Amino acid sequence: MSYSDDEVRVAFGRVLAGIRKHKNLTKETAARRYGFAVSSLLNWERGSVGVSLDNLFRICKAYNVKPSRMMSLVEFQLSRRDQVDQKTDEGS
Repeated sequence: MSYSDDEVRVAFGRVLAGIRKHKNLTKETAARRYGFAVSSLLNWERGSVGVSLDNLFRICKAYNVKPSRMMSLVEFQLSRRDQVDQKTDEGS
């Protein structure tokens, strides 16, 4: 399995947004509460900017999610995309 940087950032963004929504937080509230710039949170959730390792651990601590769990969820997002791509290829 090989994924582009863009694919990984988008998958991470989906996971991050999903966790935030699960906690019933707006982007602005989450950013303010956890000490992130709103623009940073927006860019991470959109997948337009990668997350440093330091910020990954800050995010996980803020959202009370283990980093290993976060990466597991990102892997799941990526595998779902693979499944969609395979089904699309089969239909061609």
